[in-house]
Amino acid sequence: GTDRRRLTQLGDAPAENRVHADHMHAHLIDEYAVKTWMDAYGAAWVARDAEALANLFAADACYQERRYKPALRGIDAIRNYWRVLLEQQRDVAFDATVVALRGYTACVHWHASFSSVSSDELTELDALSRVAFSVDCSAGGGLVAYAWDEWIDRREAETAGTALRRTLPAL
Repeated sequence: GTDRRRLTQLGDAPAENRVHADHMHAHLIDEYAVKTWMDAYGAAWVARDAEALANLFAADACYQERRYKPALRGIDAIRNYWRVLLEQQRDVAFDATVVALRGYTACVHWHASFSSVSSDELTELDALSRVAFSVDCSAGGGLVAYAWDEWIDRREAETAGTALRRTLPAL
């Protein structure tokens, strides 16, 4: 079976302050807590704040965004990934709905859109994420994610400017 001691020690809080949500009362990992966490994730993305995004994750979190690419491991890798990504985006919008909860894991359906800084091209994302949480008792019992798995669909839409450039004849 799963080594529950190992699971309780994930993240940057000392082991005595970190409790795996599976051992907590059900009301500590409920839809409201997950929605609050996702709202903070979305707000950090909209604000283009890589530090705030990284702080939502345990120090040794695993972040799997693309199924066939290596996962990001650790808060530094997650922070650096978001720093690079956010430099390329502007006008970010985000919303999320909690779809299911079981133990310490949530499935969340979310949408995001943003414009590219370099091309003004609009990108829309539609995704389902499975997020496993721990409760960080040193931070007032807030949730931190120690695993993020994502299934995502991406659509890039032309802006009026790129459509016009595409249809204008070369001189």
